Amino acid sequence: MLRIVRKHRVVRGYEGGAVGRFENAPVGGVQSVRQSVAERMRERECVGWQSLPGRFARLILSCTRERQNERWDVSQVLAELERLAEAERAPGDVGSAELLAEELARKSTLGKGYEWDSNRLAARLTLPSGCEVDVIGDESNRDVLVEMTWTSLGTEHWKNVSKYLPEASKRAGARLRNGGWKIRTIDAERASGHVLAGVHVSEVWANLTRLVVGLDEAARCFEFS
Repeated sequence: MLRIVRKHRVVRGYEGGAVGRFENAPVGGVQSVRQSVAERMRERECVGWQSLPGRFARLILSCTRERQNERWDVSQVLAELERLAEAERAPGDVGSAELLAEELARKSTLGKGYEWDSNRLAARLTLPSGCEVDVIGDESNRDVLVEMTWTSLGTEHWKNVSKYLPEASKRAGARLRNGGWKIRTIDAERASGHVLAGVHVSEVWANLTRLVVGLDEAARCFEFS
């Protein structure tokens, strides 16, 4: 028999919001429910760990999937609640690469927000310039990786692209390096650019702002007119 002796503070903080309160349930199927959960979670800001509402929304959806065999079991739910509570309580002690990767993406000023890929443990930021930025949690190596890929959209002035792409890739690498990232790969081909960098989880929280600034500045190097 499972006894719940206390509520996590992170759960109490969201009571009265999206958690367990769908008197006015959305009409329009699963997608409408997902959008409604995400919207309600965005209303519940968490200053200490800004990506927490998004993770909480995904937790709710994972517990309420239509197919029972796809729903999270109690042990998965409790483990995630513990991680979220710890992130809110002591953000400087977080050692999960995926949690840190998502927090970096959440604090970024690039684009209109990120899409989370739970299979890759990665947040993708997509820019109008054609640059895609993946912030990845590499749990096996305890690293957070940033991978930038620029591919031609076919709307750029081709002479400018072919002339400046190699230099843009180098500048992006330099911005990342200045931001505290360790460069692993810089490639520039005729119609694409690629930069890969990483940082160990132990270095992320103390340098969070610097890492985010470096990431944002590097991605903007791939803006061609």
